[in-house]
Amino acid sequence: MKKYALIILAIVTSASAMAKVTEADVARDTAWLASQNPSVPQSVIDNQWRYYNNPPNEVGQNTTVYQYSVRNGTKRLKPVNGYICTISRAYGYYHRGLKGIDVSVYQSGGYWYLKAASPNSDNLGDATCWNT
Repeated sequence: MKKYALIILAIVTSASAMAKVTEADVARDTAWLASQNPSVPQSVIDNQWRYYNNPPNEVGQNTTVYQYSVRNGTKRLKPVNGYICTISRAYGYYHRGLKGIDVSVYQSGGYWYLKAASPNSDNLGDATCWNT
């Protein structure tokens, strides 16, 4: 019995490790990253996520880029055949605490759709589409 009690105690105490990340930790790590890349401006590092939501740089001269926005609803974008669409921004305003952001790009009935919806929040989303 003593053996089982020690095993249970070891499991309970080993699983209780916690980590806390503060804003100061993020600021310190961002400053360190900026110091490691002196040729990259801080504004580029701060907005780095935006560069991953753009069409590829290899697009040809026949490529056209389309931008869409929706607020608390669904918008039909381009046909699936011949176009690629992706979320370029998801954000919102919360009336009674954080409820979550529900923004997505999906295919249905041969078209791309941009959806931003939440019953208790004000969700907004942007999408980028380009022809293939």
